[in-house]
Amino acid sequence: MIHKLTEVICHGIPDMRKLKAGEIINIDITVYLDGYHGDCSEMFVVGGRDALDKKGQELIQTTYDCWVQSMLLVRPGNDFNVIGNSIQEYVTSRGFSTVRSFCGHGIGDVFHCSPNIFHYTITQSLGKMKAGNVFTIEPMICEKLPDPYMWEDNWTATTVDGGRSAQFEHTLLVTPDGVEALTGKLDSSPIQWWEEESTIKQGIFLGTSESAKAREDELNQK
Repeated sequence: MIHKLTEVICHGIPDMRKLKAGEIINIDITVYLDGYHGDCSEMFVVGGRDALDKKGQELIQTTYDCWVQSMLLVRPGNDFNVIGNSIQEYVTSRGFSTVRSFCGHGIGDVFHCSPNIFHYTITQSLGKMKAGNVFTIEPMICEKLPDPYMWEDNWTATTVDGGRSAQFEHTLLVTPDGVEALTGKLDSSPIQWWEEESTIKQGIFLGTSESAKAREDELNQK
């Protein structure tokens, strides 16, 4: 479990510092079960939404919406570059930036493998998605500069200017009829405010395949 606090882009290491109201946190969970890896993350606000300023709320909402919009483009036959093109266009038009130094990745019996999933515009073809592909989409979106500053631990990456960064992540399976989030929600999972207020898709998102949409409808009705 990785703890990403406010200005940390990724790979933050939890310490003993007390959390403060209004800070934004990303909890990144990885699992290894029956020979296969899974990877996902979600945002949280210390003290709840009311403790967060408007710009911080916009950062989380933009990060969530660009992520969902990019997942809606995942289907057999689409080029992998549509993911990054969609994310960059969405966030830059709203005054935010997308990190280029880290990317999503193929995942399975190996934790990091091909394909690399870029969260910014790539003009050349990166190949076509095929049913059976499994990979993560995990955009890291910053309110200011997206350039990382590496700490002396050679692991923690923060923004160079102290600006805040947000991130969401799913492990995704390309199906013959769309995409499914393998790291989706449970019956007990609450609907977050960024899911309720999304301009891309309101409510819990689990994918576009028929089975994913059926499960999604079930959870959203609850």
